[in-house]
Order: sequence, then structure tokens, then C-alpha cells
Amino acid sequence: MLDHFRDTQKMQEILREAQTGLWVIELDDDREPRMYADSSMLELLGFEAEPTPERCYQVWYDRIEDEYYPIIQSGVEKMIKDERAEVQYPWEHPKWGRIFVRCGGVRDWNYKEGVCLRGYHQNITNTVMLKQEYDAVIQSLSDSYTGIFLCNVQNRTFKTIKMSDSFRIFTQMFSDYEEFFCCYAANEVSYRDEKILSDIVKCDYIKKQIDEGEPQIEEYYRSRTGGWRRIKIVPSAGYSKEFPWVIVAFDEQDKEMEKRINARTAQVAVSQIYQLVISTDLGRSEYSCIHGSKDLLRLRRHGPFGDFQSRMKQKMPLEDRELLDQIFDKDSYQNKNYLEGVLRVADDQGDLHYYSYYSACIRQNREEHILMTMRCIDDKRESQLRENVLSNLCECYYSIYLFDLENDIEEAIWQEDFIYRGKEFPKGSLKVYYEKFIREHVHEDDQEKMYRAGNPEFLRQTLSAEYPVYDVDFRRLYPDRTCWVRSRFSIAEMRDGRVTKVVFANMNINEQKLEEMEEEKQKKLYFESRNIIKGLSSFYHSVFYVDLLEGTFQSFSIRKDLEDYLKGSDSYKQLKSAYMSLIHEKEREQFSCPDVPRYTDADECHHRNVFHCRIQGR
Repeated sequence: MLDHFRDTQKMQEILREAQTGLWVIELDDDREPRMYADSSMLELLGFEAEPTPERCYQVWYDRIEDEYYPIIQSGVEKMIKDERAEVQYPWEHPKWGRIFVRCGGVRDWNYKEGVCLRGYHQNITNTVMLKQEYDAVIQSLSDSYTGIFLCNVQNRTFKTIKMSDSFRIFTQMFSDYEEFFCCYAANEVSYRDEKILSDIVKCDYIKKQIDEGEPQIEEYYRSRTGGWRRIKIVPSAGYSKEFPWVIVAFDEQDKEMEKRINARTAQVAVSQIYQLVISTDLGRSEYSCIHGSKDLLRLRRHGPFGDFQSRMKQKMPLEDRELLDQIFDKDSYQNKNYLEGVLRVADDQGDLHYYSYYSACIRQNREEHILMTMRCIDDKRESQLRENVLSNLCECYYSIYLFDLENDIEEAIWQEDFIYRGKEFPKGSLKVYYEKFIREHVHEDDQEKMYRAGNPEFLRQTLSAEYPVYDVDFRRLYPDRTCWVRSRFSIAEMRDGRVTKVVFANMNINEQKLEEMEEEKQKKLYFESRNIIKGLSSFYHSVFYVDLLEGTFQSFSIRKDLEDYLKGSDSYKQLKSAYMSLIHEKEREQFSCPDVPRYTDADECHHRNVFHCRIQGR
């Protein structure tokens, strides 16, 4: 029987496979410590060529971690006393890094020159790390998982940490974990999900996912009884080619899946209504995207608020960027806890879309969050625009048109009945229909200024955020009459400071305009009269402007005695009385019936006249 153990080469191969080496240490008082090692031991120490015994001992001793020297020294002392000793300690391998070693030995009493120790040196890194992994798994997972296994994706062996009855019967039948899990799937997993679980546990698939950087592999499946289960595969803490162990854990997910299904149902409902639901933590300056449509903005689930803000602003006109800043400014919520309105955001092609937003400031546990929802209202925008324009303008304006300056489109929002029935101005080219309007419905003397007022470039230069309105009056031609009309051009839309759409509204101001013209004419006559009076004041000591209709007067030049008599009165009757008292009694009759001309022509003023007289001194 002993013949089977005399082949030293075979023995070395066995020791190498077991990662175990043999050593001899000699300790003499007058010489340096020496270590003699076999080929397997030299490999475990990281030597490619055989060193001197002194060098061999020094390399082994220097790579022991400091805190383990007392333990090793205690073991050496036991061996010197003829006691068997074994210690475990970490050792820094020059190629493999930190490994764990089990070392044991006895004293050789045949050596007489000092102390000789003989023993073995075994690499137990896998065993130690598996134990650490096992302890960590037990501590963190055992309470919530029904099955926990450590699986080697290289040789497909496995170790059981925890299992329920549904696993126990199969562990007795297989030593290959792939076969074990496939058998479990065939007996315990629903027919629909059986292949899913069988594929996910394959060694090649697991290694590929880990090599690509996946932190874990997770899949949900249903059991034959209809319950929800989850398989979770996580690489071990020290996972490597030399330590290819993964944790495979199973748990029940009925309650969690119910929550997930409810959450998904709510998510679907939210996604049907909103294109964006986002929460921001103002203190940490972070955002959390609860729901986001890729058509609006591609966002991660979480990220820095500044990233969201800058990406959002890139797709918004200048006018809307200030509004976005207000939405995410907590000071905006001092008077009320919410804001609502409309924002414009461009898509990837640059086309603007309209979104109604609602934002609220949520204050809880000394933290402040702003929640904002956005919903696309493109389909309602035109009708909403019409309603807003009609409600604000139709009481005053008989016709309203929307001019799209960018696309040369004119569209009627409100028209006169005969224009609407005749379909003279349907939706179409702004240039064509505006020129037709001027040519057929504007007095020839006013056509030039109307051409200029409706020119797109003129409107862009004239209208702005500071001056959003431009008015122009013209004479409108009707089949039976001509009326004065006031056209108002006002901003309907701006984009990056550039006017893109304009509202063209028309109001009948005929009576008002005629009154203004008449008043202007009277003002002109009044100022002409004033000029005449000023000329008369050069020759007469008293000059008055008398309003016969009102019975009042205004003095431009007056004698001091007459001024004292009137005492500040502007009554024409008192003025006549004053003159009667001042004029010689022989001339009073002539003065009492002055020749006052009255004009009957409608174009002349017949209520006012200049009265002047020369009073000779007494």
C-alpha cells in the first residue's frame, strides 16, 4: 500500500491542486533564520526561481500583516515546546495580493544545531471569503428570502445557505447548480415563466452580465400556484476569475407585486394625462423625475436640478425662461402655495408646443420641495386662443384676424356677416388677402398707410414687449357708405424676442372720429380767434372773448377801474351792467343794443363772438 505514496511527483501535483506547500524552518542562535520550501510552497510564496533559504524566510516573514505577528509567534513557540500548532492569517502575495493562509507544523528533534520546524502552508482564500460571504448573506438576507445559494459560475458547484421545502428535495438530487435550478423551474415555476428562469441561471449568461458591468440580475416569475416570486443574482464581494462565486436568492413577492402593479397602473394613468411630473428638492438642488415623456425631455430618474433647468431652458423661448425661474423660486409661493399657467417648449425639430403647468410648494419636515406637472394642450390651443380673443375683443371689434408672420398665413377669428357669408377672406396667404382687403375696402387716400401698417417687417420693428399695440385709423368703404375705422395690431405670440403672430382687429369709430374732427376744427377756429384778439389788444384798452351760449366772457385786456368793478366775475350780464354804469348816459342806448352778428352756416361757429368797444375817458 505504501508504494502508492512513494511517487513524489504525483504527491507534488496533489499538493499543488490543493494549493498546499511543505516547508522546513531552521532557527540557530548564530545564523539568520532559513526556510526550505518545495516547488508548491515556492509558488505559494510567489517565487519563479529558487531563492536562498535566508531570502525565502525573509520574504515569507516580511509579508505577514503586523497585527498577526503575535499569533504566529505564539504558534512557533508551541511547536518549539513539542506541541502541534496551526494558525490562520492574511498574507500579501506579490502577484495575487491579499490571500488567507492556514499554516501548521511540528518540531523535528533530529536537528541538533538549533531548532527545526516542519509543516505545511495552505492557501485558504476561497474558504475564508466564502465564509465571510456566507456570514454577510445570512446577516442581510436570511430573514426575507426563502432560498439562498452560493454558486460557482466556473465549475457550477453550489453551497446552500438557506432553503425552503420547495428547494430541499432537489438539492439531494443534483450537485450541478444549473441542473438543480432547471429541475426546480420545471416543477415549481409556471409554464409561461419556466424558460425565463432556466435561461437566467446559466453560467455563460451570468458571467456575460457581470463582465458588462451589471451590478445584479433580477427577474420576476410566477409559481405553479400563481404566487409571485423573484430571483436575484448578485456577484460576491470578492468576485473574480479566481473567485467566481455569485449569490442566488429567491423570495416571495406577492405583496410587493401588488404594490408595483398599483404603482404601474397609477403611472400609466399619469402618463396618459401628463407629459412631465417632476419634484425638486430645493435644499439639495436635486430633481426626481416621477414621469417624463421622451417627446418632451429625456431625463434620468434622478439628477442635479441645474441639469434639468439648463436642458429645459434650451428648448424654451426667452419669454418662457423667466417664467420657469419663477416656478422653481420658493419666494413665488409666499402668497399662495401653487402656480398655474402655460409654457412653450420646442421639440427636437424646433416646433413649439404649448403645455399647461401646475406647480405647488410642499413644505414638510423642514424640507421644501416643488412639484410641477405639465400637460400638452396643442389640441386645445387654437380653440382656447379663439375664446380668449373673442371674450376680450368681440365686444369692441367687428372683425378679428390672426396673422402668422412666420408662415404667411391669415386666419379669420371673427368677421362681419356679409364678409363671412361671401367667403371673401378664408384662411390663406396673409400677403394675398391683406392686399385684397386694402384694394377693395380701404379709401384710396388711406391705402398707403394701411399697406405700411400691415407689413410683417414693419410690425416686427414696431411691436415689442414694451409696445405690444399699434393703432391706425382709415376710411372703410361699404357699398352704401364710408366709415371711419380704427385697426389695432397687437402681439399674439413672441419667440425669443421676435414677433411671430399678430392679432388684426377692426373697430368702427365713425361717430367718435367725426366728433374729434369737429372738435379739432373748433380748436382751430378758437386759436385763430385768439390770434385776432391778440391783435386787437394792441389797439384797444379792453378786449373780451364772449361765449353767448354760456353767457360768459374771457378778458384779454381790461381797464383797471372795470376790473375792480367786476371783482373777478366772468358773467357776460355783469360785464354789460358794468359798461352801462361806466358809459355816458347819452350813449347807453346805443351800447345796450350792439350789432352782434350770428352765423347760421353749420360749418361756422354761431355761439361765440368777439365783442369789443372803446370807452372814452371821463
